[in-house]
Amino acid sequence: MSESSGLVARQRVRRIAANDSAINEEPDRNPHSPDADENPAERMLGEDQTKPDGDQHPVADESHPTTDRHPEPQLAHGRHGTRRHILGYVRVSSEEQAASGLGIEAQTAAIHAECDRRGWTVEILADLGRSGKQVNPELRRALDLLQSGQADGLIISKLDRLARSVQHASAIIDAAQMQGWDLVVIDGAIDLTTASGRAMAQMLSVFAELEREMISSRTKDALAARKARGLDNGRKTAIPAGVLRRIVLSRDAGASFGSIAQELTDELYLSPTGLPVWHESTVRRAYATAKAKEAAAA
Repeated sequence: MSESSGLVARQRVRRIAANDSAINEEPDRNPHSPDADENPAERMLGEDQTKPDGDQHPVADESHPTTDRHPEPQLAHGRHGTRRHILGYVRVSSEEQAASGLGIEAQTAAIHAECDRRGWTVEILADLGRSGKQVNPELRRALDLLQSGQADGLIISKLDRLARSVQHASAIIDAAQMQGWDLVVIDGAIDLTTASGRAMAQMLSVFAELEREMISSRTKDALAARKARGLDNGRKTAIPAGVLRRIVLSRDAGASFGSIAQELTDELYLSPTGLPVWHESTVRRAYATAKAKEAAAA
């Protein structure tokens, strides 16, 4: 028998002997291996745990940068693709509130918090010690800035900070919708940036129209009662003389009442009730009254 054949035979005999003494023992293991004393079944289990399956996630490669799991929220953008610039309006009606600063601080804090949440920049305008029965100077300034496109919207903490009457608030909402800027009332449902908020604004406009009709009806009844008692129903108009003269001259030149009302609104004249919007009916009444008095004086 050749030397190589004898070597093969001896190896075969050793394998058979090893299988007889320990069937589950792995043959020819390297005694110097770190895993030499490890149970084969445990070693196989350990190898399976290191292999990702369908329910496991592979270990991230530390050599490559990973993306942030919590990216920064996207900022709402304005008319020209930049961050929206919003005017915050605050108002207190008494001098004591203005002096203490408590009412102003609460309103300003609420506005800043909401603008931070939405990613807006904000500029605060304040009327201190002013009633909400009319358009106050800083509110007038805010409306002018919005109309000229220098801001994307107006935010207030409560609706009564904007106006005391539904009619005034409705007029400002109408101006916002016509001119394309947003109005947000933090503690109310009016938010012209959302569909539900726009629906609530429309409902407010309906109630404002109802209020106007009820006031008109009460006024007519009162005037009729005065006339029945033989009293004069005349009163001094709240329209400045220069504006009234313009209405008369424009109408006499052939302009419609609607176009005159639109011109006065565009040129930022306040209506007799302090509203930023002129209505055709207001111009018509002013013209009729002026002409009647002119005829009576002739």
